Amino acid sequence: MLDKAEVRPPFVLVGHSYGGWLVRLYAYTYAPGVAGMVLIEAGGTNPWRLQPNGRLVRASELATGKPMPALQTSNPLKESDMPPAALTQMKLAAQGARANGTPFISFFTPTEMVALARESGFRDARHVSAAALTQRYFAGRTDGLRPPNNSEELLLAHL
Repeated sequence: MLDKAEVRPPFVLVGHSYGGWLVRLYAYTYAPGVAGMVLIEAGGTNPWRLQPNGRLVRASELATGKPMPALQTSNPLKESDMPPAALTQMKLAAQGARANGTPFISFFTPTEMVALARESGFRDARHVSAAALTQRYFAGRTDGLRPPNNSEELLLAHL
């Protein structure tokens, strides 16, 4: 995708949440082309996972080639259980997302993120939507596998 867009290394990769894992994988795979990484709420490199039987294991221990264990779920979180300040912040973020027409909850729209990257010294910054990523990496699959709508989005920034 980067070659097709004529974006050349070195790259500073930015990953949020699960995107942080993807950034780490890219950096490991293509190390010479990566100048740095920014990880935002990306979690640990080998986080603990609670199995249904109550046993704590590292995520790497789950990659055994066996079927994934069943997910353990809990009851839905109630608004009344949330700290008022956190609830207010989440409601404002959701309201801002709707007002800006963005498919994800963020304090910045894609246009604002690109502008911030450029203001920070990146000569080229581009937003890559979840839809574009889905089209690129899941088109033509016969098994129907697709990420959820409005899943991970990327900001590509080039020094």
